[in-house]
Amino acid sequence: MIILHCTHKAQKRLKVPFQDDLPLTESKLGNWYCNEFTYNRSKFLLFVNEGTLLPVILSVKAAGNTEALLDIFRQRFFKILLNWEVSQNLIEHELGQVQEIVIAKTQSKSVLGSMNDFVRCTVGMCEHREIAPDSSECLAQLFRMPMGALKYKSPREATMDCLGK
Repeated sequence: MIILHCTHKAQKRLKVPFQDDLPLTESKLGNWYCNEFTYNRSKFLLFVNEGTLLPVILSVKAAGNTEALLDIFRQRFFKILLNWEVSQNLIEHELGQVQEIVIAKTQSKSVLGSMNDFVRCTVGMCEHREIAPDSSECLAQLFRMPMGALKYKSPREATMDCLGK
């Protein structure tokens, strides 16, 4: 189980109430944050891991309801770990944790600031290269972006360190 800390916009999109009594997560990566942003009149959800700032972007059009959106998030997260050749045991453990998601209010201003950086970089990159925010090319660039909140490590480096790779 993980906690997905959502901004008010993301919480309205997911149509799930915030929970106050938050359990502890057993995920090695910890909890996630979610925000909605608009690019070219299309809505996207940006999911960012709290500890590693690993971003996952998906189009809201891709799915009509909350469970479908969360399933797409899980699938994209799985593909990232698979592409990075994370061990099968770690992938199974992390995917097991994201099967149950508790929605809560945001708590970390640092993570929210990093999310804003990701949105600005995504919009600039998409305009410059004429790619979609949820494309693998866009995400590959975000994975390698040094982040001040991570002492200038990239989300990929921080994720691999967290997973013991």
